[in-house]
Amino acid sequence: MQEIGAPLRSVLDTMRNAGFPAAISYGVTGEADELLLDSTDWDSAFVRWLEPEWHDVYLLTRYRRGEEEAKDLIEEALQSAQNRIENAGKLIVSDTLRKSLNVYEVQLLPAMLFEEDHPAWNALDILLIGLAVAAEGIIYAEDEHGFFDSDGEALLEGYYDEEEKER
Repeated sequence: MQEIGAPLRSVLDTMRNAGFPAAISYGVTGEADELLLDSTDWDSAFVRWLEPEWHDVYLLTRYRRGEEEAKDLIEEALQSAQNRIENAGKLIVSDTLRKSLNVYEVQLLPAMLFEEDHPAWNALDILLIGLAVAAEGIIYAEDEHGFFDSDGEALLEGYYDEEEKER
């Protein structure tokens, strides 16, 4: 696990290498410069889709372990992992979460939510994998109730039981 943040360049390169027309922007100032892309000290950035016109599709937020948001997100993910039957995957996920120094949240922005066939939907897995590789971490897909390694392979999937499904 990295104490410092994953560089934004790694996320951008992963997406561009997969052929997606993406850019990283910082606030409303436009595309991030080289210094920001290489920085490991960032709190939030937008992933911008460049075709057919520029528009933001994801908001990336980094929380450091000591921050309340990170504590809450780690605790929520730990509870979800502990409610699973699979022992090997549960141990890997729980151990990784307990050692996590950074938590990265990907928020879908209105362009994605209002256009269910937006091409950035196809890039979401690539973005998550790129971030997990750069951060030496795992992916928790809350809506899918699953945990995935940095190759996108499932560590824990689905629900433990109907009670958890209803939560």
